[in-house]
Amino acid sequence: MTTPLLEASIAGIGFWTRGLPSWEAACAYVADGTRPADPPAKPSPQLLAPNERRRAPETVAVALE
Repeated sequence: MTTPLLEASIAGIGFWTRGLPSWEAACAYVADGTRPADPPAKPSPQLLAPNERRRAPETVAVALE
């Protein structure tokens, strides 16, 4: 009996951190050290209630954006 070979592929990359808002910006920073001139602020997840929005960590804010 043979076990079928599993395959996986990457459909996309998500990346966000303060100062480097995208995968392209991160690649540019690694390649030549340049950061975006006007990096975005922390995302504000509008799906959460205002009191939860204030306490939500950046990972939650980015996931809900």
